[in-house]
Amino acid sequence: GFAVKFGLKKNSDFIDLVLFSAKDDEHSLDSFCSINPMQNLVININASKLIYEKIVLNAEFSTSGLTKDSNSPENKDAAPIIFKAADFILRNKTSTVYKNAFKSSVTYNADIYSAGIAYEKIDPEYTTLGAYYFNNDFENLTVTASAKFLENKLNFNLNSGIQRNNLENEKLSGMRRIVSSVNSNFSPSPKWTLSLNYSNFNSY
Repeated sequence: GFAVKFGLKKNSDFIDLVLFSAKDDEHSLDSFCSINPMQNLVININASKLIYEKIVLNAEFSTSGLTKDSNSPENKDAAPIIFKAADFILRNKTSTVYKNAFKSSVTYNADIYSAGIAYEKIDPEYTTLGAYYFNNDFENLTVTASAKFLENKLNFNLNSGIQRNNLENEKLSGMRRIVSSVNSNFSPSPKWTLSLNYSNFNSY
């Protein structure tokens, strides 16, 4: 496997492009083994923009093309346009599936507090060979808030909103519920820190 990253940065604004590719060695297992060799290409774009010195826009988009069986025949149907330029890395085959993940936020930052809104969505069966495990098939829409007190010795962070799964209605049942997470830190001195955390997010 290999990965490359290209980026442009000016002050606090930036945009990054990441390409990750990996494939199984087809000859590493016995031919009678029922495990098929796989191949994966991930294209990731991550960007941040500061507006009016107070508002921060963040967005990250990842698309993963996963061939579940490298020995499967080629698929004559056109691959998604973003993968066409990388056809020499990942051939579109009958066992190739394409899934997306997206995360974005808008945050207003003041001197002692910040507030914003965040959105996150990961398609069902989104998988990459670049991670041992990846949560998928969920969508979060949350509001965020943080504040500093006692000359920055006490920090408080809140994230609360709505979470749902079964995005493509393929499961027998789905879930839609209120979710929240709370994080607070108190540092009365440089040597002591007290932390309190709570979360009922199923996936994040």
